[in-house]
Formats: sequence, structure tokens, C-alpha cells
Amino acid sequence: VAFHALRFSAPIREMGNRLAERMWQQGPYIALHLRMEKDVWVRTGCLPGLSREHDEMITQERISRPELLTGRSNMTYQERKLAGLCPLNALEVA
Repeated sequence: VAFHALRFSAPIREMGNRLAERMWQQGPYIALHLRMEKDVWVRTGCLPGLSREHDEMITQERISRPELLTGRSNMTYQERKLAGLCPLNALEVA
């Protein structure tokens, strides 16, 4: 696939250029992405904490695919959370 051949439409390019210019001129900024993908929770060994159903889904995925879990696999979810190793979920950010 020739990804270098893909082009955004003019309005999207213009919006991107405006945003990049604003960030450059106005100094530090923060980027916030509230949609965490399932594999992020599986790989970090953390739980989203949004509902029992979501936590169970992540736990089952982690059990079925242990190769996805990145380092510190001997830590519990609570230990990871207290150590600051878990991403914030949408409720914690809000």
C-alpha cells in the first residue's frame, strides 16, 4: 500500500495547518484522547473501572492472550494503579 500517496482533502489540511500554527504560536498545549482502546487496557494490566462488564471483558482478554501483557506482570491492578502505571479512564479525567 502506498500510504505516501494518500492525501487529505483541502478543508482537512487547512484545519490541520490552522491548529498546528496556533499550537506553535500560543505555546504549550495538552492533547487529550478519551477513547482508550481495549488492547491498551489489556497490555497495561489495568482495568477501565467503568463497569463490572468492561472490567470482566478486559480480564478475560488478558487471560486468553497473556502475550499482550507488557512488563511487571507480577503486580496486581491495584498495585499498578497506586504506582501511577495505569492510564486515566474517562471518569477520572472528567
